[in-house]
Amino acid sequence: MAALRRVTEAPVIALAESPTESQTADLLAAGADLILPTPTGPRLLAAYAQVLLRRSGGIPPFALPVLDLGEIVLDPSARKVKLGDREAQRLTQLGFRPLLVLITNQDQGIPSEVFVERVWGYTGTGSLALVRNLVSRLRSKIEPDPGNPRYIHTVPGLGCRFGLATG
Repeated sequence: MAALRRVTEAPVIALAESPTESQTADLLAAGADLILPTPTGPRLLAAYAQVLLRRSGGIPPFALPVLDLGEIVLDPSARKVKLGDREAQRLTQLGFRPLLVLITNQDQGIPSEVFVERVWGYTGTGSLALVRNLVSRLRSKIEPDPGNPRYIHTVPGLGCRFGLATG
């Protein structure tokens, strides 16, 4: 936990199996913001995460660590993405946020409405056209061949996902 705190100021939720008062105090002292007993359902965990992020004002990009996936390196503090041996390119805020959402949810299909909420911060029905346009623009920036995506994939009937394709 202390190592995590050295690299990020993001809110931390720790899950512990029937934690004692002493264990809870130790986790809080080490940097956890909230300790939940296991099992904790995903709905409750998501609700607590939303509360912590709302109260913290979100996570500033400079507080996030560099995300190195080998082929792709995303540097939140500089808002730059580096693909393979290509020179790193700076992204606009509207290019950075969706890529961050996709990379931090690697290999998970993200429904359009969830994608809109995580990128723009509002709930409701996500505009499919808005998501398509954003994904298309992001593909044009990072995909070697945007017509044959290697990283950002459409999930029919759901939304999109980020995954390192082989080949």
